[in-house]
Amino acid sequence: MFRTEHFFGPRRLILVVGAFVTAAIILLLYPRKSLFPPLPEPNGYDVLVQAAAKITRSHTNLKEMAPSELAALVATNQAALRELRRGLELPCAVPVVMNEGWMGTQVTNMASLKAAALAMDAEAFFLTQQGDVQGALNGCLDVLRFGQAISRHGLLINFLVGSAYEVMAVRRMTNLVTTLNAAQCRRAAIALQEHESQREPLDEISHRDREWSRRTFGLFAQIREMIEARSLDPWKTFRFFDVEKDYQKRALEVRFTMLRLVGRAFELERGHKPTRASELVPDYLRAAPSHPQSRAPLELP
Repeated sequence: MFRTEHFFGPRRLILVVGAFVTAAIILLLYPRKSLFPPLPEPNGYDVLVQAAAKITRSHTNLKEMAPSELAALVATNQAALRELRRGLELPCAVPVVMNEGWMGTQVTNMASLKAAALAMDAEAFFLTQQGDVQGALNGCLDVLRFGQAISRHGLLINFLVGSAYEVMAVRRMTNLVTTLNAAQCRRAAIALQEHESQREPLDEISHRDREWSRRTFGLFAQIREMIEARSLDPWKTFRFFDVEKDYQKRALEVRFTMLRLVGRAFELERGHKPTRASELVPDYLRAAPSHPQSRAPLELP
């Protein structure tokens, strides 16, 4: 009797574990509602990619260009830039495809999109040099919208690329702050508030990333890749935290730029600088921007 019970004890345990593993696999493989929404029709993203492919590129740093060289570059890209702005007026979403080949296409597209962002930034820089503050501000806002448009509803890689152009735009805008009038500062701050209201939460982006990986490579391929990756790179499991820090850093940069703009408008209109961010609400801001992690209200930079 003792031997029979001893035999069936481990056997029951194996059956229970096997049932648990089977149930877990079924749960993971069970079809779920996709986190990728339907694509808009027409999709502005397609227009942006097509226009970006027409951009004439320059490998020279903007500050190292002669004025005539910069003017020629901007003039050469005018037709493509107009097409890019037409794409920005349309709803945009990254057309994610569930196969490995799609990622290769994305790498090609991202190279063109980078050239487009740099061309828009070059135009804003050129207009700044020409004293066209309003035109330069419009260019910065276009780059800001562009960064969000080429990452919306995409994967983490799309977010990282798009948010890099977002930072490019706000840094150029920061350099303009002292040359803007109060109305221009208010307009730019409103655009930044709208931009922030449309910022996708990092959780949504990472969940789409996991869905793409699951549907592209399959569960067992993912498990094998995770095991191999961890054995080769023990830090790989912590990389999400780097993305999270990057997400927070870039959101903070946009929100501090917003505060600089409304602080400048406040100073121009009232004759003195604000001492606290709360003074800017509600006349200049709907609400004081908050830290993306702690949610605590930000103070003036």
